[in-house]
Amino acid sequence: MKKVFFMLGRICLSLVFICWVANQILNWDLTHQAFVTSLCDWIVYPGLPDQVQKLFNLFLSYSSLLVVLGAIFAGLGGLLVLLGFKIRLGAILLILFLIPMTIIMHAFWMYNGAVQESQMGMFLTNISILGGLLILASCNSGGEA
Repeated sequence: MKKVFFMLGRICLSLVFICWVANQILNWDLTHQAFVTSLCDWIVYPGLPDQVQKLFNLFLSYSSLLVVLGAIFAGLGGLLVLLGFKIRLGAILLILFLIPMTIIMHAFWMYNGAVQESQMGMFLTNISILGGLLILASCNSGGEA
C-alpha cells in the first residue's frame, strides 16, 4: 500500500508542473507578460535596497530566457517525478523552479485587499507543494526516507 501511495503522490505532485508547462507553452505571451509585470512590481517596491533592485532589473533584461529555463526545470522535473526515474533529481529541479517563482510571482506583501488574499493563497499553496517536494527529495526511489 505504501508504494501505491508513493506513486499516487508522485503523480499528483508532478501533474501540477506538467500542466503548468503545457499552459505556459500554449499561452507563452501571457506567461511572459505576467513574469515581466511581477518583476516590474518588485523593481518599484518601496524601500527595496539598490542591489536588489539592480538584480530584478537584470532579471528583467533576461526575462525570456528565465521563463524558458523555468519551463525546462518544471517540465523535466515533473516528467522525472511522474515517471519515477531519477525522482530525487526531478524533485530538486522542481524545488529550484518553485522557490524563485513563488517569491517573484506571488509576493502577497506588496498588495492589499482581494489581490493580497489571492496572492497569499497561491504563495501558501506553493509552500505546501514545496513541502511535498522536500519530502520527495529525501526519499529513495521506493519512497523510503
